[in-house]
Amino acid sequence: MAIRVLAVNDTFLASDEDDIANQINQMRTFITVANPNATSTGAGGPTTWVTVGNVTRPTWASQARINAVLCAISGSATNAQADLLIKIGTAAGVNHRVAAPGVTTRFDKPINDLITGVPSGSQSLVVQATFVSGTFSAPNTVCSFDFNIDWMQ
Repeated sequence: MAIRVLAVNDTFLASDEDDIANQINQMRTFITVANPNATSTGAGGPTTWVTVGNVTRPTWASQARINAVLCAISGSATNAQADLLIKIGTAAGVNHRVAAPGVTTRFDKPINDLITGVPSGSQSLVVQATFVSGTFSAPNTVCSFDFNIDWMQ
């Protein structure tokens, strides 16, 4: 739903207030998956690495600004690299390269992205990966994938 644009000297209606409140309440989604217990495959992809869950795009929105932190992931080797891609339904952002800082050293990977053309209704939120070298682990303890989504028109 779009909010009516008011001109100078327009009357502010109760429906305008309702539209504004409704949009503000629908602007953000927070979703997290704890301890996903996912180990990447070898080189190749893209393939779904972690399914975070389902999110529902508000009817008035068409895109999502993503602020994500993949907490306590680790690589199998100091040269482990992958391209990570966040998808909501069939819509995807851009690839984000992750490189391991050391063997099995846990680290956090922040990702900021804009996903346009998000399909309506409930959609699956996933992290896909193309594994360049080595493997990555999202362990079953002390690990989380946290997503803050700002819905936008």
